[in-house]
Amino acid sequence: MKTSPGFEVLNERWRHEIKYAIEPLKAARLNAALTPLLRVDSHAGEDGRYFVKSLYFDTPAFGDYADKELGADRRRKLRLRSYGASHVYRLELKSKEGLMNSKLAVSLTLEEAKLLSKGDLSPLRSRDGAASYLYTLMASRAYRPALVIKYERRALLAPGGDFRLTIDTDLKYSRDPASLFCEAAFDIPLPCCVAEIKYGDFLPLWVSREIKKSGLAGSEFGKYSLACESAYGYLL
Repeated sequence: MKTSPGFEVLNERWRHEIKYAIEPLKAARLNAALTPLLRVDSHAGEDGRYFVKSLYFDTPAFGDYADKELGADRRRKLRLRSYGASHVYRLELKSKEGLMNSKLAVSLTLEEAKLLSKGDLSPLRSRDGAASYLYTLMASRAYRPALVIKYERRALLAPGGDFRLTIDTDLKYSRDPASLFCEAAFDIPLPCCVAEIKYGDFLPLWVSREIKKSGLAGSEFGKYSLACESAYGYLL
């Protein structure tokens, strides 16, 4: 098995995050209004878009899903994610308290990602730092693969600032963990688009004005929760 590229560890500071369930037309208008003022994410292609695929893990009783649906102030999501056409994968633990989020991530090779998608934690077992923490968390709570979500993303960032807008469309899911590594398994669409804004200490006023003009209202909507309910029914 090849070793991962440095087992890169990313510690993001706590940031605000607000989600919006959005109609496709409103999503297009918001993107058109803000694109001239922001720069395109480095993951994107020439058309400003890229695909994201995430294999979500959960406990046998779907504890993370339950925390979300019951409105727990502190909750987490654990996912194995790929960005664009890259074969670099990241295991990401996203923690949330109120409207604040932080992320811990570890890079994995394709071979390591495939092992993890089968419930094999060996790529994490002998590591230290964030990998060791994630191994202990997954082993102690018996995390297992739940489902894969795929979508097309447009991501815009403020030059030199701490603001990020993402608009996710064409959402689909699959129960097969192997679909993280192929395309054929995605045949169940989710009927929504999702916009998210992330920022540090304050939201730029001009962004707030554009969101207000678009008629958006923040929500507790989650792609993982929607996919779980579509795949398995309401789990509580």
